[in-house]
Amino acid sequence: IGLKCGFQDSLFVLNDLPHSTFSQFVDNCFNEIKPVVAIDTVVCENDTVHFQVDSVAMATGYQWVINDSAVITLSGNSAYYIFKNAGAYEIKLNVLFDCMDTRTKTYKVYVNDGAQVSIAGDSSLCTGDSIILTASGNALSYLWNNGSTNNTLSVTQAGNYTVTATNNCGSKTETKTI
Repeated sequence: IGLKCGFQDSLFVLNDLPHSTFSQFVDNCFNEIKPVVAIDTVVCENDTVHFQVDSVAMATGYQWVINDSAVITLSGNSAYYIFKNAGAYEIKLNVLFDCMDTRTKTYKVYVNDGAQVSIAGDSSLCTGDSIILTASGNALSYLWNNGSTNNTLSVTQAGNYTVTATNNCGSKTETKTI
C-alpha cells in the first residue's frame, strides 16, 4: 500500500482498509516513536521532568503513566511530572488510536537521592591525642571546613568540624563538635 506515518491524507485511505491492515499500519507508525524525555544527565528528588514524544500519525491521544497508577498531566503529546522520591520509576506511554487500538511503550527513569552525609568518630579528645572523623553518605565529594577533600579528617584539637557532601543532586552539610 505504501502508506507513510506522516502522510496527512492517509486517514481517508485507511477508512476502507481491513482491520488487520490498519493494525499493521498503526504498528509501523508506533514503532517509529522516538520519545524525548528531558533527563539529559541526572534526575533528582523533587525535579520536574518534561516528557515529550513526536506526534504519531493517526493518534487520537497520549497518556503517560507512572508506576501503573499516577497519570501525568497531559498537554498534547507532552507531559510534566515531579518526582518526589528517589528510586526506579516505570514510565508507560499509551498512544491511543481512533476506536481501534492502544499501543504502549515502557521506559525506566532512575531518580537519585539528594546528598546525604554523617560524621562518625569520637566526640571527646584528650590532650596530645588525635581522633579520626569519617564522613560517609552518597556523596561524590567532601569538603571539610579546613579545606580537606578526603572523607576522613584527623583531629588534634577541640572545636567544630564541618563537612559538606556533594553529589549530582545537591549538597548537605553536617557538623560535629569535639
